[in-house]
Amino acid sequence: MRYGTGTSIDAGSPFDTDNHAWQRFTTVAADHFDVVTWTRPDDRPVMVSLVDLHTGDTFTVAVLDSLEVRDPHVLLALSTTGELTVHGPADGVAAVTDYGTHLAVTGTALQATGTVPLHAPASADLPETAWIDLPPNPVTAAAYDGDGARAVALVLIDRERDRLAVIGPFPNRDTAERWRPTSGTVEQHVVALQPIPPATPTLP
Repeated sequence: MRYGTGTSIDAGSPFDTDNHAWQRFTTVAADHFDVVTWTRPDDRPVMVSLVDLHTGDTFTVAVLDSLEVRDPHVLLALSTTGELTVHGPADGVAAVTDYGTHLAVTGTALQATGTVPLHAPASADLPETAWIDLPPNPVTAAAYDGDGARAVALVLIDRERDRLAVIGPFPNRDTAERWRPTSGTVEQHVVALQPIPPATPTLP
């Protein structure tokens, strides 16, 4: 079904149809509803109507934009007690660094922050680029508070080589604790991923 007329093709559309969440949404929705996708002339969806198969009731949602994290990084925040929390993921070093600046201003028990690439758990073989140097301050443990965590990460600490890496995201603590790297003896700490709020849009 087409939506609208005379709309020019916009290659810079904020919505990416290759977004995996979008693809999964449409696949799952089709198992339970009659799905009607309203598109522009360039085939980008703008609305989706979900029709209940038994009653015919319809629910329509607008498709506004998508977020693709193509270069996932997380922010490490080291408290004055030596506990480590992980914030993110966000797309690229700049986004994570900006949030680190915010935490440095608002955090009263913060002694250091740093950025690190988020290594996907699909591969147990960590490249050298997945590791960063341990901070000079002591890191005694990684804090974990799983209550209400949307996702978790695994912090690997290699004290022999004074470095750490972060793996994730994982859906829960049990899944993270079962993950093992292919080589090396490291400490493994499960942490709740703390979300980084989206940046405030800049007004023209």
